[in-house]
Amino acid sequence: MIPDRLTAFFLVIFCLNGFALTSSELAAAEGRKLDLKADNAYKHVIEPILAGSCIGCHGADKAKGKIRLHTPEEITKSKTIAADKDGEISMVMRVNLPDEDEDVMPPEGKPRLSAEQKKLIGWWIAEGASFDKNIADLKVPDDVNAILTGLLYSEPKKVVVKKAFSLP
Repeated sequence: MIPDRLTAFFLVIFCLNGFALTSSELAAAEGRKLDLKADNAYKHVIEPILAGSCIGCHGADKAKGKIRLHTPEEITKSKTIAADKDGEISMVMRVNLPDEDEDVMPPEGKPRLSAEQKKLIGWWIAEGASFDKNIADLKVPDDVNAILTGLLYSEPKKVVVKKAFSLP
């Protein structure tokens, strides 16, 4: 059996550094399938999307448009997941605008969300945007279930909040 390129790359790097990984540890480093009964909808589905596409501009270190999306508290405070007076939900609306629209998120020059990522964000918000509920606790339509079944979960990069100065 010939390992795929990514597996071979990891094996070479770790062997050169004097480390040995078991196949389960290597699989964990690459990601794992979601557990639709036990995994948390926000932590295992939504947070990785936001970490990969949003918090570079809307995170702990930068808050474009005064919006931060790196923690549940900041997401709630930003009101991007709450309907406005017209019933529009800012996050859903902005990610679904046409690419040429000046208000589309992520903006020009940044990778756009896939149709599946947009669908998952819309589903999570429509189900109440809970930060605590597991996937199994939510109504999961067939189209969303098909996406979730194919997803791999890898823990997103941790956000480190830096202090600009120290108070006495």
